[in-house]
Amino acid sequence: MPDIGALLPKIFRFQDSIPSVEQDINEPSMLRTELAIRDPTCLCEIHKRYEEHVEILLKSSDAELVDYIEPQELQIFRDTYSSRSFFCRYTACASRVTGSNSQAVRDQHEATHIWKYKCKVLNCFRERQGFKKQRDLKLHYQKYYHPSTEVPKLILAPSLTPASLSGIIDGPGILDGLRIDYAPDVKRSFSIKLLYEIQFNSVPCSTAISPGQHFFAAAANLTVNLFSLETGKEVWTFDISVGEASDVGKDNYGRDVCFSPDGFSLIAGAECGRIMVRFQSQIGAQIWDVANKGCKAIGIGHEDSVYALAASSNGKWVASASGDKTARVWNMSGHEIAKFESNDCLTSIKFLPDQRYLLFASIDRTISVVNWQDGSLVAKLEGHADSVYGVDVLPKSNRFISAGLDHNAIIWSWQKSAGKGGIEGASEFSVGKILTGHKV
Repeated sequence: MPDIGALLPKIFRFQDSIPSVEQDINEPSMLRTELAIRDPTCLCEIHKRYEEHVEILLKSSDAELVDYIEPQELQIFRDTYSSRSFFCRYTACASRVTGSNSQAVRDQHEATHIWKYKCKVLNCFRERQGFKKQRDLKLHYQKYYHPSTEVPKLILAPSLTPASLSGIIDGPGILDGLRIDYAPDVKRSFSIKLLYEIQFNSVPCSTAISPGQHFFAAAANLTVNLFSLETGKEVWTFDISVGEASDVGKDNYGRDVCFSPDGFSLIAGAECGRIMVRFQSQIGAQIWDVANKGCKAIGIGHEDSVYALAASSNGKWVASASGDKTARVWNMSGHEIAKFESNDCLTSIKFLPDQRYLLFASIDRTISVVNWQDGSLVAKLEGHADSVYGVDVLPKSNRFISAGLDHNAIIWSWQKSAGKGGIEGASEFSVGKILTGHKV
């Protein structure tokens, strides 16, 4: 007998995730299968098999079914149900109840639900969700990416409209269209202004600010650029091209970039699967070596894009999460010292405060906690109803937060074991709070 109390939250999260699943899948025939896999109950699987069997009875020839059903009974079934037995497979649609009289009519109807027009700009929020109409995609490009001198306006929540907001600030020069809108009912404790804009030749995928707040880095195609935070002027360009002769001219985006907490190292993770480390030439002075732009260490081992990086607080280790379904730990010389495998692509990774433990999030909806020093899996945490895309540790606390495609953020907590400063079991992790409200 299932634990109803434990099952109900999973059912609610599954129901909340259905709209995003339907937006992601462009082939309606795959919807039944995908929902059956995700459903914590067996109801979607039962419904899937029922509809499949009904369609077989309606579409198959009499000769194919002669061994299973009498022709007269089959004809009665078809006369009774054929006019409305092909149901729309999108859950919120009225035709899911009324039905259609043929597969062709249903297919034509379902085409109106497909979000098939995807934004081609890397890491755009519409890269995955897409649009139903090509016209809407064109308007999206015009609003956010063309012409290049335009700046995207702030995206407002449905309850906030430009007419209800105050404090509009115009930027200088080519940025005259910039808007910074403040909610009128909230006491303003700070102001926001544009300092400068930096143009790239490709899409910047990740940024990071140095611990001393003197610099910031941005990872794009083939390069990581370091800028002065005060002036916005480029300090140097860090080449992250693959380097083999056969790869000359190929794209290689830096997917994540981070500084070590001591500020002495800049680490980049790239689509080619490599981890690249660049050190300061003068430790203790916030001066980077402009003359020598080569990287000092390269970690080679990942077989797919490196999506996330984390540096240990002592500056000795780097952790990486990759599309090859592995998390790895490296030293600053680029040598791999630990490796952990997952069931699906990894999206985010963080060290816990004592540095012995790692958190990494996965497309398979789980968060893993591992002791990377002894290679043990401490806990596998389940709570999200869809892929987990981010984890972060709250400083000076025993809590961390995760964000998922199920539109939820979850705050987790752990209790230290009797052992000195250790975390020893999955039973010692718990959900502190589930934050809901996002629609997309």
